[in-house]
Amino acid sequence: MTNIFHTPGAFGNYLAFLIDSKNSGELLGSPFTESGSSHARKETTVSCDIVLSDNYNKFKKCTDNDIGVYWPDEYFFYILHSAYGRTNSGQYGECGVKKLQHNTWQWYVKHQAHTLNGNDLPLFLDNLKTFYGFDCNEHNQVVPKSILRQCYFFYFTKHFKNKLYIKNKQIQENKTIRKISIETILDYEKIKTFLGITFDFANIHLEFIAKNQSLKAYRQQHIITDAVKSKKAVTIPAMDVITEAGVLFALEKHYYDIPFYNLDFNFTDTKQLIDYIEHFPQYMKKPNNLFLEHWKTYNVK
Repeated sequence: MTNIFHTPGAFGNYLAFLIDSKNSGELLGSPFTESGSSHARKETTVSCDIVLSDNYNKFKKCTDNDIGVYWPDEYFFYILHSAYGRTNSGQYGECGVKKLQHNTWQWYVKHQAHTLNGNDLPLFLDNLKTFYGFDCNEHNQVVPKSILRQCYFFYFTKHFKNKLYIKNKQIQENKTIRKISIETILDYEKIKTFLGITFDFANIHLEFIAKNQSLKAYRQQHIITDAVKSKKAVTIPAMDVITEAGVLFALEKHYYDIPFYNLDFNFTDTKQLIDYIEHFPQYMKKPNNLFLEHWKTYNVK
């Protein structure tokens, strides 16, 4: 039997669904929850999120019959968004991130994996308390958006120390298992060839992409940041707090001596961000201390 090893949000269950369909000789029923995760499938092929301790122990005993799903570093935004928005059985509706920013405590207690060994969601609450002085609990359930945005900005800045990033590197560096990138899984022809599937599943693959709210957020972040860098005015739609933090982080990384981490996200078009950059006072420019601390990663000059 093939085991699928992956981090949260890396399409492990969708890949397992396709393998089960191939073994059945026909496409099985849709596995998708409302958020686009494939957690509503009837499991035969085992999908193992190696952030969880029991699954990680299985990963350490993997064979060449197993498959490891990895993602390029530039997909960290997508994976982080998925970890908070899609790793559920559908209890959050389309997007868990929107539920989280509406009521963080209720989001937390509804997350079915937060009590499992290895899951870092309790650390998320600890970070809010330690770094931002906000104690989220049953009596204090709603975390202000500005605090959440700051927290996720920090996660982006320190992405290389995040467990999601570290576990992904371990999959990439493993010399035993067969490996596949999430970019291959997103490409219909490539994943069909990789698995050797002979029947057509184009429609369900289109549904797999269309329902993925984190993938939409990933693309939206790129649209906005690319427009700012190329000085094009485009409308900025309402976005969830992780996408806002992702946009601000990408811009601060690019314009490394102009601060974005401290901004409320009240921008309605990219022209406002362009104006902020072009007219930021020279005497106030200074690289983010975290960029200086990790200068080998960011190469801030």
